[in-house]
Amino acid sequence: MTDKNDRFDEQSATVVVAEAATAFTSGEPPAATAGKPYSFRFTADGDSDIAFALAAGALPGGLTLDEEGRLRGTPGSAGTFTFTVSAKGYSTSATTEVSLTVAAPAPTTPTATPTGSTPTPAAPTATPTPSDPAATPSASSSTVAPQPTPSPSKVSGAWLPITGPGSPLVLLLLSVVAFSVGGILLVLAYNRRRSFTAPE
Repeated sequence: MTDKNDRFDEQSATVVVAEAATAFTSGEPPAATAGKPYSFRFTADGDSDIAFALAAGALPGGLTLDEEGRLRGTPGSAGTFTFTVSAKGYSTSATTEVSLTVAAPAPTTPTATPTGSTPTPAAPTATPTPSDPAATPSASSSTVAPQPTPSPSKVSGAWLPITGPGSPLVLLLLSVVAFSVGGILLVLAYNRRRSFTAPE
């Protein structure tokens, strides 16, 4: 140290550079689910040869913590678990308190299993509809009922020919046939009688 008059003084000084302290760099571990595999890794920096360990509390059942900071396993029960993890380096160490939540597994929805075959609805039965007698039968009809033919009858002011079993024309034809058959039988009977009559 020198002043303006060139007078000066000296003093020895020592500066110590300390190593960085260990500090966690990983955040809070995410929540876990009971019955499902879980994995999380704690990390720390600031020192060398850092090893991790459980310093206080208890881990959830089914989980383990190794020296490299891996928290893994399959938790067996739901709940909130609080424990302390330590990170110890070559010359420094640090701790962090962890609160890990283990959720219960989601309920499964049962799937309905059919116990038997589903009955198939029967085809509807066609209901017959009365048809118009004068209507033309369709192609889908298997049997067409014969329609009665109206008999001509006497209408006011005009005579129409009458057909059918009781008509005059049929009666006349039957009479002619009966008369013819009767005449033939009569001739045959006469000839037969004549052939058997002895000569005089």
